[in-house]
Order: sequence, then C-alpha cells, then structure tokens
Amino acid sequence: MYTWERRVVAVWLSLSIMILGFPGPLRATGPITTLSLVPAWFLAPAASAPPPGKIDPDLLRAMALPEDLPVRVIVILQTEEKATPIHLTPQGQPLDARRSLVKALQARFEASRMPLAPLLDEAGRQERLREVTELWSINGLALTTYPDVIFKLALSPWVAALHLDHARSYVAPDFISESSLHTTPNPVWGIVRLGVPEVWETLAISGTGALVASMDTGVDWLHPALNANYLGNLGHGIVVHQGAWFDAVSGGVYPYDDHGHGTHTTGTAVGSEGIGVAPGARWQAVKVLNSSGAGFDSDIHAGFQWLLAPDGDPALAPDVVVCSWGMRDAYLTTFQGDLETLEAAGILAVFAAGNEGPDSATLRSPASLPGVFAVGASDPYEHIAPFSSRGPSPWGEIKPYVVAPGVTIESAMPGGTYAYQEGTSMATPHVAGVAALLRSISDTLSVSDMVHVITQTALPLTATVPNNEMGWGRLDAYAAVIVVDQPGILAGIVRNASG
Repeated sequence: MYTWERRVVAVWLSLSIMILGFPGPLRATGPITTLSLVPAWFLAPAASAPPPGKIDPDLLRAMALPEDLPVRVIVILQTEEKATPIHLTPQGQPLDARRSLVKALQARFEASRMPLAPLLDEAGRQERLREVTELWSINGLALTTYPDVIFKLALSPWVAALHLDHARSYVAPDFISESSLHTTPNPVWGIVRLGVPEVWETLAISGTGALVASMDTGVDWLHPALNANYLGNLGHGIVVHQGAWFDAVSGGVYPYDDHGHGTHTTGTAVGSEGIGVAPGARWQAVKVLNSSGAGFDSDIHAGFQWLLAPDGDPALAPDVVVCSWGMRDAYLTTFQGDLETLEAAGILAVFAAGNEGPDSATLRSPASLPGVFAVGASDPYEHIAPFSSRGPSPWGEIKPYVVAPGVTIESAMPGGTYAYQEGTSMATPHVAGVAALLRSISDTLSVSDMVHVITQTALPLTATVPNNEMGWGRLDAYAAVIVVDQPGILAGIVRNASG
C-alpha cells in the first residue's frame, strides 16, 4: 500500500473510532484484519501517489468514511503551460472588456477540461458520477461522485487540486425581525441620514440606468416595493426571468425568498416607497443560500459566475452586487478568485463586515479579504453599532471601509410585508445603492473609482481616519454623488472656521 493510501486509511480508522466508538466496525464476528476495514477502492493498485496537498484534509476525511457514499467535490483544473494569460485588469470599454474576459475564461476551461473527458465519461457510464457543474470562472468542476473517482482524479496531471464542497452557514437561520406597517412612502431614517432625498430631489438622480444584483437567499419579486424595477418585469404584464434570476440552490424558475434576508437587503438598495437608496435602478437576483441561510461553496461559485454573463450575456451583468453575508473564519479565501474576476469585469461586490463586535479582528470572510469592500454598521446617533465587526483584517488591511445605517432598518419582507432589522447586512445595501447612483451618472466609472469616491466622501466621525472601527467614516450619498455628477464643485468638511 502506498504511503498516501496508508495515510488516508489511518485517517479513516481514527475517524471510525472517534465517531462510531471503539470497537465500532470491529463488532463483526470472525477473523478481522486491517484491510477488512478499508473501502475497496483504497486497495486498488495505482501507478503513483498524488502529490502531497492535492486533496485537502476535509475531503480526505469525507472520502475515508466506511460507506461507499457520494461526495460533493470541487475539482480545480490544471491550466496548460502554453495557455494565454488572462488579464484581471479592465481592458478597453467596460462591456467589451467583460466580453473578452468571459470568452478567455471559457476558452481556458474548455482546454483544461478536455483531457479529463474520458475519465469522467467512464465514471458516468459506471454510474459513479451523479452531478457535474461547470465552473469556468475558476477553471473548475463541481462534482457529486464517489471516492474511487476522486482518487483517479487526484492521480491525473490535469487536476491541480481537489476540495470538499463545503456547506457553510452565512446568515443566521433565526432571522429575527419586528414587523412594520410602513403606511407612508416617507423615506426611512437611514435614507434621510445619508442625504439620499437631496440626491433625488435636487440632483434628479435615483439610479436610472444602473443594475444592482442581490446575491443572497433570494428576493420576493412580487413585493410592491420591488416589482416595478425588477429586471425581468418588462411591463404590460410581460415577465422574462432569464437573465434576471438564477437559483443555484433549487433551480427555481422565478424569484422567491424562503428566508427573508435577501428581500430585506434588496429593498434597502433599490426599493421604492422610501426604503431604498436607488429606487430608479433595476435589480436582478441570485439565490445561493437556502432557507436556513447556508450554502454550498459550489453554489456560490456558480452564482458569481452567473453574474459575469447572466443567461450567457455579459451585457446583463450588474454594476454592483449586494453580498450581505459572510463566514466567521476571517482567513477563508475560498472566494478570493471569484471576487478578483468580478472586479476585472467592472462589477463592485459589497460585503457585510459581520456582527461579531465590539472586539477587534472580528471580521467575516469574504469581507476580510484584501481589497474587498467591507461595510460596518452605524446607529441613529452616529456611533458605531456595538455588534459591528472590527478590523484589522488578517492581512493587516484597515476594515471596514465605511459604515452605514444598520440599526432599526425598515425594509421589505416576503409576502408584501415590511420589517425592522439590524446588522451589517442592513448597512451593506446602503453602500450598494450609492454605487448604483454613481454608475447611473457614469457607466464607465471603474470599481476602483467607485471605491475611492465612496470612501473619500464619507463623513469622518472619529478623530483618526481611517480606523478599524468605522473605516473612512459614515457613508454620505449626497457628497459622493455630487463629486461624480458635478466634479467642478468644491466639497469638503470645515475643520477650523477661524483659520
């Protein structure tokens, strides 16, 4: 038995004792040997052992279970040495650059996948391959297959790495809310605090022409505050969900929200009736989290990929994505490549910092990742909310970038209702809405330009700026919009009126 196989067997034996209790499977009568406890595929001869680290430890543990059960795995393909490098920086006009990027990613994937086709086809014929999802954006495949197939993939030189397709919790399943009647269309307090009504009334800017994506638990598209500006609503009773909705969880054909979180956050970004920052913007949605607020890595990868070319069309890609979720492990880098690709495609992803404050270094991932826009929460008294996660990030970066209203935020809920919520999840869509306002003024504004404008026009509420509590300050919609809309106007804060 090869060293790699012995190591996996050892893991399997230790897990059997730890999980099942000794003697566990040794209760069988008759002569027992170590090999009788080992899944048959471990004993198959192999030409060589996979390189160390090619299979991540979590996947090894899943493979080592005694039953021959299917395993969800993400396969990262080996890129050909002669492959044309993919530039993760915008090249040319935004839409042309996005189309070129998508085409290059898909071409790389096709070339990388081709050598594995015989192995996967054979696994399919033997009914050892249940599901296959193409993840061309990360040059990978998401498979539901069996340990023997995973072992063969690990031996292939065309496979760079194999990871367990984790199911992780990103949003609390007990999404506590306080119902609201919302009987008037008057702007809610967070919208007023950011100066949004002045943007609408004085500058006549409400987000028209911009597109915001929700990547969450889904959205109730029939909600009165969200129905009119849903991208799939073409008016006159005509609705086309293709390119406006993607359900990576269940494959639903129309937008729904079986949790509530996604509807609430989308309402704050683009809702009408005074609850949203950019009610003139259109919205689309990607469901990557289930009714408990959890999601598989592969579903989230697939969601990010869909945003690059909704229904296969890069022209339908959003300007900004609301990502009001995160994993408590700040060191998790699973989605770093996805986010770098989104930025290269000219799409700003905005993430909730987390609700693990007030201690320092309590960020969630992906908000913790380098260069990712993390949003903290402020209260009606212009203080940092106690629950708002603080920086620095594990890489020493100042986080969050800004704070926005995140306490007692009134917004939409499934079924045409309204409710109050609090959290950095509620703060995040305020920033996404402001980004939509900026893109509605200039559709060529780059991601870095939007980040710069939003952070540099934020209202400082602390003596030292930036810092790891409030970043560059509290989001200021009016100040940000006027810088882009009327760049000749001098804007700033008077520090000393006498001098």
